[in-house]
Amino acid sequence: MMHVAAEWARGRRLMVATVDHGLREDSAQEAEEVARAARALGLPHAILLWRRDTQVGNLMAQARDARLRLLSGWAQHNDLPAVALGHTANDLAETLVMRLARGSGIDGLAAMAEWRDAFGMRWLRPMLGAGRADLRDWLSARGIGWIDDPTNDNADYDRVRARQAIASLGLDVSGLARSAGHIGDARDALSDYAALVSKEAEAERGSLTLSRAALREAPP
Repeated sequence: MMHVAAEWARGRRLMVATVDHGLREDSAQEAEEVARAARALGLPHAILLWRRDTQVGNLMAQARDARLRLLSGWAQHNDLPAVALGHTANDLAETLVMRLARGSGIDGLAAMAEWRDAFGMRWLRPMLGAGRADLRDWLSARGIGWIDDPTNDNADYDRVRARQAIASLGLDVSGLARSAGHIGDARDALSDYAALVSKEAEAERGSLTLSRAALREAPP
């Protein structure tokens, strides 16, 4: 993400942050490697530390929320309007498979948004149209190395098992990602139609009355 953004942002203000979750022995060293790469690009870099204070609950969810809070606080402190994240088409595909296995409905199966507001910050996902292999090819063509997180091979985690299932079945990542996008489009359309119908709805004493005319005009 950093190297791609550095090309996009020429002439614009760009800062880089790495969250060290402290969950692996090598995480601090890896964060320092990112810091060195940022300095080589002439970019300011910050390492944000998180230490889990409980052994109860979903580790991945806790780490994700902590990461967003830390990045939001850092961005606000530096008067940054948005934070770009490095999610790819692979993340879309893996999330779709995980949520299918959990029996999720249309909201859960819809693709993650290209942008959203949360934790007091706007989050951008500009890489959703590219797969991990595409990014590695891009880096290799420029002689840029990368770090593989060994956690990505730990089958204790749902996402890793979903990734392995996609690979073992030979499923097309881009096709799965497109399906997630189509589901997202359907969800948005249903939400818009529901909003139109509800404009003429009347609520009284715990009951809801919908307009017949509005319902007739709504798509089937």
